[in-house]
Parts: sequence; structure tokens; C-alpha cells
Amino acid sequence: MSAAVLSPRPDAPIDGVGTIQTIPSQAHRRQFLAACLGAFLLYCLVAVALFPGIVPHLRTAFPGDLGDPPSQAWIIAWDLHALSTNPAHLFDGNIFYPFHDVLAYQDSLLGLLPFAAPLLLLTGSPVATYNILFLLTFALCALGAYLLARLLTGDARAGLVAGLIYGFSAYRMVHLYHLNLLCGMWIPLVLLCWEQIRLGKRRYWPWLGLFYVLQALSSLYYAVFLALALLLLLALHLRRQSGAARRAAVRQLVPPATATGLASAAVLLPFLLPYLRVEHALGSARGLGQAIYFSADLRDFLHSVDLSLLYGWTGQALGVRPGDALQYLWPGAVALGLAAYGLLSGSWRRGRQAPTPSTDAAGATWERRHPAGPTACRQGPASRYPGALLQWNPPATRAAQAQRDYCLLGVVSAILCLGPTLKVWGHLTGLPLPYLLIYGLPGLSGLRDPARFGALYTLCLAVMAACGVACLPRGGSFRRWMVAAGLGCAILAESWLRPLPMAPLPVGAATPPVYRWLAAQPAGSPALELPIGLQNKTIWAQQAEMMYYATVHWQPIVNGTGGFAPPGYDHDAAIYGSFPSPRSLALLRGQGVRFVVVHRDWVGSASANRIRQVVGRRSGVHLAAHWPDADVYRIDT
Repeated sequence: MSAAVLSPRPDAPIDGVGTIQTIPSQAHRRQFLAACLGAFLLYCLVAVALFPGIVPHLRTAFPGDLGDPPSQAWIIAWDLHALSTNPAHLFDGNIFYPFHDVLAYQDSLLGLLPFAAPLLLLTGSPVATYNILFLLTFALCALGAYLLARLLTGDARAGLVAGLIYGFSAYRMVHLYHLNLLCGMWIPLVLLCWEQIRLGKRRYWPWLGLFYVLQALSSLYYAVFLALALLLLLALHLRRQSGAARRAAVRQLVPPATATGLASAAVLLPFLLPYLRVEHALGSARGLGQAIYFSADLRDFLHSVDLSLLYGWTGQALGVRPGDALQYLWPGAVALGLAAYGLLSGSWRRGRQAPTPSTDAAGATWERRHPAGPTACRQGPASRYPGALLQWNPPATRAAQAQRDYCLLGVVSAILCLGPTLKVWGHLTGLPLPYLLIYGLPGLSGLRDPARFGALYTLCLAVMAACGVACLPRGGSFRRWMVAAGLGCAILAESWLRPLPMAPLPVGAATPPVYRWLAAQPAGSPALELPIGLQNKTIWAQQAEMMYYATVHWQPIVNGTGGFAPPGYDHDAAIYGSFPSPRSLALLRGQGVRFVVVHRDWVGSASANRIRQVVGRRSGVHLAAHWPDADVYRIDT
């Protein structure tokens, strides 16, 4: 064995069966880090090329539309603002005044702070921060899948292909306007830590807990799904052992797994309590009706998004209607073909004589030596070998085991995407599905979209496709890289979209003057903006824009959007909309609202002029400021 590969410490411990612990050479580690950096830069270039309109309009426009993106930009800005000014009231955002815990009406995106905080401090622009994070999610998701697949297959080329499949899947293209659902980068890192732990590296337990917490703070959906995935992988691992090996694995895995779970829960508890209070206040369990509607149809595994250059026609061809839930789970022919090839090929089990040493994803090379040889080590009980969580297995066998595990996890995830009852080509069959068995578990009854299990399904398929790449016939290094490049280009061709439109927003010096005027008022001066409500897409987008501009002045506003609305909000919004009726004025005074902003372009000039005329005949309210696009009225208290 080459000394360039193994660099044993002078004091390297030898366990009771002759296991020599070694550490990676510095050169090997540098090569690994350089490969990871190269992969990440490649994925960044692909993301920028896929969404070419973002970089030229980094500070001035959101990708897609002004629906969810402005409200999510507000979340990012509010997280940093609250944590730096009043962290005890983090969830009491300055929207939906006078309600509390309003940040819990959607995902808090706190798991993005490691990236969002420096970006926002550096750019000073919520729009630029959102846009950079949008692009980063694609590159980071791809990098996570790359690391996971590389560890499982030992093949960097297979890792690159897996990254492209997961990072740029059709499932992610469905959620281009949902930054929380684009933030699936922590999922493969959690599974990466699990695989390292499965190889006996217990130091990865804290990292698994950290990445799980970050995923939970990014998307509660993915946190629940990931917990189920970890339980399944743990059960599969224990089932694979037998006799004394199983008892040893239970002793060595279950206590730290329990401790990590409890520690993660303790860290998350302060951030989950507001969600529990909101659920209690709203009775926000979505119910089976919504879960059935948002479940995937069988045909959803066969079509892609309308923006897809190659498969945009598939939805219409399969009879998908605008009123359907519009789930898109077609992973692409290349990914499916590679996964099937890896499963059907016997390469992992057919005459591939793996060497005793194995290399982990960080380049660490180690071997287990035994006086009777590897076979005796493989056949003996794991309890006889301190520190060994697995019976000895060559790398190819471990890859085959991982392939089977992720195949099963992918199948389970695909079935759970289908929700409580089977839907076939737009028709409910009434056939109950396994999702009903887990629906009552904590956290699942409040999740209305089972099809979001598609994130796990896509990642598992990417891992299986990576195994397929690693099973391809061997050749020279150049030939293998050319094959991987060709496969990558084919995957990207299937994932490519028509140019995503950019929705401009007045920012900087072009910010509407009414918001600069509100910023100059005493802090804590609540304002109502008209129009108000969540009854249609147009007004929803207007509320999201108001939320974004709330980052300019940080005054409390009555308006807002989210996955939920406060109890009684629709009733109050109808009264606010009748401003300046006596009933609306009484409600405004009762809630302590100081200002009413009437956006003339949104309510219409005729309505705005009528409001001004009526205000002239009311006492206790008067015009405080006026611009061509807005009127501001002050409510006397």
C-alpha cells in the first residue's frame, strides 16, 4: 500500500483485532477539496446560465413574479433585523398587526441565515440577497448530492451526475417561487453524515444534528420527511445485521441517535413553539381534504413543468388541467435509465475484487487488518471488534447495500407522494394508500402537500443514478470523463427551462416616497395599506409588495401574506376595506392604527378620490400626505 495514500500517525492506535487507524495525506485532502470546489463552481455556472435574467437585474427585480418572492425577501430581512434588535420577539414580525407569532404563518427561513446574513450585510439589499440565495440553493443542493453520491460510489464522475439530477430536477422547478422548498441542501448533508456514522465514524453525530436543525429551520416539510427517512435507514441498517452484530449495532447506534434527536428537539423547541401556538389558535390542521387535493397523481411522474424546453408539452398531453394541483415529478429519461441500469447491472456484486483499503468522502483512507484475514473479520461478530459498527465489507458491497437502501427509500417516498388515496389521471379511485398510516403522526396533520416527498424521491433517484454511472464499463480516465460530461449535458437538456421572466420592483432611489415618509415617523406607528385582503392573486401580490417595503420603514402594518392568516383576519379586512366608514374608523382606533395609506394605482383613481371626499366630511381623520401614487391619512386617537 502506497505511503502517498496512507499517512499513519506515529501514535496510531491499534485495537484488539489489529485495526490500524490512519489519516488521509494532506495532498489527498487538498485534491478532494479542489474537486468539491470545482463541482460547486460548475453547479453555480449552470444555475446562472439556467436563469440568465437574474444577474443583470440582481438588485431591481425578482425571478418569476411578485407573488411569493417579495414576501420571502421580507422574511430574510426580518430575521436579521429582529435577531439584531429584539430576538425575544423574533416571531412577532411587523406584518398582520396587531397579531403575534406572525412569522409562524410560514417557514421562518432561519436555516438560511449562514448564507443570508453575510449577503444582506454585504449588499444591503433584500432583493439582491434573495436572488443570490435563489441561485445558491441550486448549486448547494447539487453539491450536497455530489458529496453523498461520491461517498457511496467512490466515483467523482458519478457524484457530478447525481448533483445535476438532484439540484436541477423538475420537482425543484415546480417550486421556483418557494424559497423554503428550494432549500433542500441540508437533506443530502444529513444523509451524508448518516453514511459516515454507518461506517463507524461517530464524530459525525453532532454534524447530523446541526444539519437537521438547519433543514428544520428552512422547511418544516423537509424536517418531517427527513426524520422519517432517517428512521427507515436506521431500521434497514439494523435489519441487515444478525445475531451479536445486530445487538452491538443497536448498542452503538440507538443511544447516540436518541441523544442527537433529543438535542435537536431541544434546540428547535423555542422555534417550534410559535407554530404550535398558531396551530392551537387557528386549528390549523389542514385535514385530509387538502392532503388529497395536493397529492400527486400517477401521471405526475410522467410530465414536467410547462417552462421545460424539452417536456413542456407533456402536461397538456396527459390532460393536466389548470385547476389540478400541478405536481411535476418526472425526473428525466437519463436519470431513470441510469438508475435502472445500476439496479439491473450486477457490477457491484460481480467479480469486482475490491481492495481492503477504502476511501471516504474526505479522502481518508483506512484499512482493517486481522490475523486471519478480512474473511474472518467479515464472518466474526461485530461485538468482538471495538469501534466497528459494521461487519467488515469491501467498498463494492457497501455500495450495493446503499443502493438497495436508497432504492427502497425512493420507492417509499414516491408512494407517499401519492397521499392518502390513489389518484389516476385526475380521478380519485378511493383506494387507501400508506400515507394514511402516518397522517396522524405529530407534524404531518398540518402538512397539506404530500407531493413534497418528491424532494426525497428525487435525491434517492440521483443516488441510484450515480450507482448506475459507477457501473458503466471501465475505460481510460479521459473516456470516463467524456461519458460523464455527455450524461451531464443530457440531464441538463432535460432540465432546461425557457427564460424565467423578471418582475421589476422600484428600489433604492426609486422606492415609492410614501415608504420613506413612513420611515421618518416615530417608531411603532402602525399603518394600514389599501387595498387589503387575500382573496385573489392580484391583491395577494400587492400584499407581498407591501411586506417587502416594510423592510424600508419597519413600522407595523396591518397587511401581510402567508400560508395561514390570523383568526378573524378576513372579517377585519372587509371592514378595513370600507375605509373611511364609521365602522372602519372605530376598528382602526381600537387597534391603535395611526395611518392609512391608499395606493391610488391599485384601488383606482375614482375610488381614491371618493375616499378623499368622504374623509373631508369625517372628524378624527385627515389627509397627512399626498403623492401622485398614494394618499396618507392620519387617524386621530
